[in-house]
Amino acid sequence: MPVAEWMAPNLRVMVCSQCDAVFPRVPVEPGERILCTRCGNELFRDTRRRYDALLPVVITALITFLLCNLFPIVEIQVKSLTRHTTLFESTQVLWQDGRYLAALMVFLPTIAFPALELLLMMFVLWQLRLGRRPPGFAQSIRLIKSLRPWGMLEVFMLGVVASLVKLAAMATLIPGVALWSFGVMTVLVAVMISFNPTHLWLYEPESAHD
Repeated sequence: MPVAEWMAPNLRVMVCSQCDAVFPRVPVEPGERILCTRCGNELFRDTRRRYDALLPVVITALITFLLCNLFPIVEIQVKSLTRHTTLFESTQVLWQDGRYLAALMVFLPTIAFPALELLLMMFVLWQLRLGRRPPGFAQSIRLIKSLRPWGMLEVFMLGVVASLVKLAAMATLIPGVALWSFGVMTVLVAVMISFNPTHLWLYEPESAHD
């Protein structure tokens, strides 16, 4: 598709998110980006290749996320005792022990917020691929942007690795399916974060504005 045709006709201007300067939208070549002449902030970059790969990445991330929560993270063996638990079960234990704040601090950024973002992304991308304008399109994009800073799977993964290093001297550790899934999930989340959700407006069907 020619670059000029790819530029969404409903987005004729670009507004800098840093200094509020307004610029007319111009076509870009693959790999190019547009910077604000006032403050140097990135206004736009060509995202067609990332967009084409985004839906498969989101679906894979959602499947991996389910594995992270359905299978044990690690199995701990101390003499004749064996213990293992899932991430969700650990939040249940914290809640049952009366550590409500700790349970929420684990559940929200590692389960609830990432799950909601993944489901929203899959819904929006699926509708766009079908040539439809997703219901609540604007609200979904705003919510995705709001959820991103609160998703802390990477931080959780670093904490798990640090804990396992310390436990290795005291017990036998057998990595579970969820541990490897968290590693894959960290990479997939990094790929998702590299795509600015506001660029999804460029792929909104023109028929939505007729």
